[in-house]
Amino acid sequence: MQAMHALSGMSRPTILKGMRELRAGQSLGSAERVRHAGGGRKCLEVADPALTGALERLMEESTAGDPMSLLRWTHKSTARIATELARQGHPISDETVRRRLKELGYSLQANRKGYEGNSPATRDAQFQYLAPQVRQFLAVKAPVLSIDTKKKERVGESKNPGRTWRPQGHPRVVNVYDFPSLSAGTAIPYGAYDVQRNRGFVNVGMTHDTADHTTFHQDQSYFHINGNKACVMWVSPDPITPEMGPMQYVRGSHVWGPTYKPNIFVTRGYIYAADGAELPDIESQRERYDIVTYATRPGDMIVHHDKTLHGSGGNASDDQMRSTLSVRYCGDDVTYRFRPSAPPQPHHRHNLRDGDPVDSDQFSVVWHEQ
Repeated sequence: MQAMHALSGMSRPTILKGMRELRAGQSLGSAERVRHAGGGRKCLEVADPALTGALERLMEESTAGDPMSLLRWTHKSTARIATELARQGHPISDETVRRRLKELGYSLQANRKGYEGNSPATRDAQFQYLAPQVRQFLAVKAPVLSIDTKKKERVGESKNPGRTWRPQGHPRVVNVYDFPSLSAGTAIPYGAYDVQRNRGFVNVGMTHDTADHTTFHQDQSYFHINGNKACVMWVSPDPITPEMGPMQYVRGSHVWGPTYKPNIFVTRGYIYAADGAELPDIESQRERYDIVTYATRPGDMIVHHDKTLHGSGGNASDDQMRSTLSVRYCGDDVTYRFRPSAPPQPHHRHNLRDGDPVDSDQFSVVWHEQ
């Protein structure tokens, strides 16, 4: 008796009861239950019928950051939920909170994007119109372009989505926060896909925040082409008001002759290894030039020669984005011309040399002169 008491810590009456049960040879039943069914302390949800309702109301509250929420900045931790329930008159432990949440069908989950706002009843009309148009264009081998842009990402030591191959146990260490001051800038992927040829490309822009004005420049110097029969079609899906910095053109500059060095748009500094003539300082001598500007409505198109000097003012609007689509067309006198400072283009995958006609399968023929 004394040895069993020292070994198990059981009381002497309990040990004596066990010895009598063993001598009687009776079945002890389930080894998991000591008390008879219904014995012991009642579950909290039975002893406190209002507990479940209080817990569910608490879980339906707004999450972190709402100043009207009782659980602001807590992300509903079980400990804080237990504290708040106790304050409301429902004493409970965080372990019991965790058990009840599981029983009520709750689990730890991340947010999922799903709300797109209200959709008009005719939302699909544009796609129902475009689908047969695309099929007709594809049937006659006409070009069909799909154009898309993605959200901007911080460039630098930030934790962006995705994984890279690294030695096991040695992940790349990055900044805890992605504040702009800790990054080297912003990257905005955008590109075009030729549905007919199943080919496309992606460019990575640096910014679409156009609060700064865009300095005067010439488009041809940013592309690996040379010739006079080249134009740019500029379309905006947004209204461009005078406050938003519409396009400005130096009338007649396309016949001045030179191809100018490409600059960095928001400054007059030239791109590294730029070749060409020096740009005139138009901004400081605007009175000497015939500068025209056009405010546009959605769907309006401006067509200009790709040697026309042009720029734009800064977007001073607080709530309007200035987005545009520009498409370039080349005539039969345009040839390939490698420019060291121009960004890589899709036709670099072909063995084009300076002076070759731009007739690779990356360039769709949209019209033949009769």
